[in-house]
Amino acid sequence: MIMKPEKTCLLIAVIFAFPLISAQQNMIGGSAAYNLHTKSFGLGIRGKIPLRQIDFLEGISIVPQVSYFPGFNPVHEFYAGAGVQLDAYKIERWTFYGLTNFSYNGWMNHEDTEYRNGNFSNVGLEAGIGVSRKLFSCLHPFFEFRYNVRWSEFNLGLGMLYTIKCDRRGAVKCPKIPPPPQF
Repeated sequence: MIMKPEKTCLLIAVIFAFPLISAQQNMIGGSAAYNLHTKSFGLGIRGKIPLRQIDFLEGISIVPQVSYFPGFNPVHEFYAGAGVQLDAYKIERWTFYGLTNFSYNGWMNHEDTEYRNGNFSNVGLEAGIGVSRKLFSCLHPFFEFRYNVRWSEFNLGLGMLYTIKCDRRGAVKCPKIPPPPQF
């Protein structure tokens, strides 16, 4: 039995979101994307798993994400993958970051388009920059500019992340791994 692309995207999204729900300091949210090359709109969900429990990894996060570009676009496809985000610079409530993303690409209408070298199954590699702002204690809107190396395409993204287990003041308990005892 072959699942429809929409159901496949939903299943992948649930698998990515499950570990985020129970953990502390993690974020989950959604985004909208616009591909400047193909003039396509897409929607996605993503998480952000900070690695701040280990001191030397502070500022680095794993970012699982799934995005879907519906059939009304010139390119009907979905992406499922994960990236690494490095929070490079913070000013008050603003965070500027760099990111890379590695993902699987399922291109549903690859046979109906004029683009060469297209298959249903592809691998994508993206690099980009972004900015986010802490808003209303637990919400973090973000804006990203990405470049897809495989297809030489630029994408714009706009979205919102919510900090899981965040209280009204925006505080989340931060369990640090204690340093080893000194002898």
